[in-house]
Amino acid sequence: MRYFQINMISLSLVLCHSAYAETVSIDDANQIQQYISDFNKNTKEMMNRIPMKKMKIEGNHVPSRFSEEEIKSLDFIYKKEQTRSEIFPKKDSNSRVKRSPIEYNDNPRNLVDFPEKFQDNIYELDRMNLSQAKLPFSPWSDSYWPTYQGSIAHRYADTKMPRSNNFKDYDNYLTKTNPAINLIKNKQTHLMSPSEKYDLLMNDKNFTLTNKILEKTRLRNANPEAWEGLCHGWAPAAYMYQRPSRSITLYNAAGTPITFKPSDIKALNTLLWSNLSYKTKFIGGRCNIKDPQTDVNGRILDKDCNDNNPGAFHLALINQVGINKRSLVFDATYDYQVWNQPISAYNITYFNPETGNVSKRIQDVMISKEKHSKDKFKKYRSSQGDSIVGVQMTMDYVLETQPSTKDSDSAANDAVTQVTYYYDLELNSQTGKIVGGEWHQKRHPDFLWTPSAGTEISSNIVPKSNLNYGNVFMYNNYWWADSPRSTLIEWLPYSISAANQLGVPLENIVRSLTAWSSSPIEGNLLPENAPQPSIPEKYKWFR
Repeated sequence: MRYFQINMISLSLVLCHSAYAETVSIDDANQIQQYISDFNKNTKEMMNRIPMKKMKIEGNHVPSRFSEEEIKSLDFIYKKEQTRSEIFPKKDSNSRVKRSPIEYNDNPRNLVDFPEKFQDNIYELDRMNLSQAKLPFSPWSDSYWPTYQGSIAHRYADTKMPRSNNFKDYDNYLTKTNPAINLIKNKQTHLMSPSEKYDLLMNDKNFTLTNKILEKTRLRNANPEAWEGLCHGWAPAAYMYQRPSRSITLYNAAGTPITFKPSDIKALNTLLWSNLSYKTKFIGGRCNIKDPQTDVNGRILDKDCNDNNPGAFHLALINQVGINKRSLVFDATYDYQVWNQPISAYNITYFNPETGNVSKRIQDVMISKEKHSKDKFKKYRSSQGDSIVGVQMTMDYVLETQPSTKDSDSAANDAVTQVTYYYDLELNSQTGKIVGGEWHQKRHPDFLWTPSAGTEISSNIVPKSNLNYGNVFMYNNYWWADSPRSTLIEWLPYSISAANQLGVPLENIVRSLTAWSSSPIEGNLLPENAPQPSIPEKYKWFR
């Protein structure tokens, strides 16, 4: 094992356990050295700093959804809590307690997939070389489809769309100034919004889904705020479903061709995951306090505003991304730049908080509590722990982007940011367990969530496959009409019901679009033209 021994005079490379391949970079070692010095000199200032971020892949990313006023006034904290409360059940407790141990609502085993593989022993984690990991795929970037712009009824390819902050301007353009029927007459279906293309594919002359989306916002009698949208649907869809990678052209029952761009298919997936119910797992607290009480070092005292425990965060990330190769979604209440972002990679460097020694292994640099004379959080330490180790966690996460008219999509078009967090872990050196920890930054991840692996979403409106409906047709969710590949006219009433009742497209249609668009072309045969049945036997929409 290579690790660096740091002091204020020299930087020297020390070689131990040579069978261990991962090394600490000199840049990281220097950065940690500077961090320890700054943290010990002015702990409160360091606790209040915004975590360091840098763009890894620029993409056409969306700037902060919050206004300067909302950021300055900290009103964005209320906005986040408002959205979170609509998605997740609220806890009853909001007590202020001093604590450091991992509590039940922090239990990372309850969050990650495949809990039977869960690993929380530090010596085993060291042996498994899990200090860095990257998903074998990249969760895809997409728009959060702002509500004030009409959500996925927004015609992102139409240059004549209003440039406005008022929903009514978009609504009037879509329904009065230039309704979808005009685009059909003028053979401009390529300018249609994702929901309009879907309605046209279903041969729905009333454009039920599109109108339902717009009607829902109309009924509010208030202009939506700029931050409102579908990010809570995009985030899980981005890693639960395959990346739509190319445009596909299909026909409706009347023979009209409709081309779906990758952004169109992403939008339909995002709407499904936004409006349909499914079970989620989460850990962390619920906080809507702008300026929570802190101690002299800047440590937040309200337990919900100090969630989740860094020990739980650390184990969740290593087990989900490092072992399971699955993503999860994170939020940081006090960081206006982070809101429901899928995680794609991490890189961990451990350090001795007293001496500054750094390593890729916990056991090389952990220190007993008695020897940590500079411990700023001594009175909060868990009685179950006897040792402490510092952590520099560099994490990659995916951002929202503007919708694109491109015919292809890949990870190169995503927007990815890298953020660095600092915290410490409390350890029981005898059992090898992580028993708690302390954040060294106020703006830390405090809420993690994900659907379970294999979770499917359903409107429960689509009929089951292989049932004979009154001898009219033998229904199959993924069997389309041939020559050319087109929708069945029998699907229309189900589509209207799904739109009216739930505000969603039919999931079997969206799954088909996703499976075909994400699958490779074999020879000259496009997946959408392959012999049926091909979904999901050959082409899959899910990861």
